[in-house]
Amino acid sequence: MPNLTASNTDKRLMLLDDDDNILMVIQPLKKDEEIWLGQVKIKLEQDVKVGFKLARKSIDKGAEILKYGYVIGVAVNAIRQGEIIHFHNIASTYMPSVLKTEQLEDK
Repeated sequence: MPNLTASNTDKRLMLLDDDDNILMVIQPLKKDEEIWLGQVKIKLEQDVKVGFKLARKSIDKGAEILKYGYVIGVAVNAIRQGEIIHFHNIASTYMPSVLKTEQLEDK
């Protein structure tokens, strides 16, 4: 069973698997709030809705994004700790239709 909240991490975030490099948002977060991610305090740059993902730590460009211990995507650019992870900064390996956007546009 995973540690559902990492030590000293804001209780509105959930760690689904110990290997994950993302945290799930389980309660809304507001812009300019300060939250703890382990030993680091992060000031949020925007509102974050329930169900969104935040980077648990800094993620290098090209690194795999792990959720439930499984790869769901690859970082298309460097992602800062505490930054929202969504389609703007990952290439999904979880939903093949997202990867085929260019092919769909050509038809």
